[in-house]
Amino acid sequence: MFRPALLALAALWALPAAAQRDMRPPIEAADGQMLPFPRIAQIARAAAGGGSLIASDFDERERVYQLKFIRDGVVTLVYVDAKTGRVVGLEGG
Repeated sequence: MFRPALLALAALWALPAAAQRDMRPPIEAADGQMLPFPRIAQIARAAAGGGSLIASDFDERERVYQLKFIRDGVVTLVYVDAKTGRVVGLEGG
């Protein structure tokens, strides 16, 4: 049941540092579909200024991901629209 989430997290940790700092603009998914979670995580990590992903949550009604990163002991929350990939909120950091 949790295996896909663990595989996604493992894939993120395996990304090279350059890919983690990906600054490409968001690309809207076709036909109202959501962007893949690894792309959402890349966008959020760049907005947080790097760090390790320690938690994520998804608001189905708003279709927004909340991702929590930690870097040098500082926690940053990043909110990303699942369809457009746009950062809609940032707390901490």
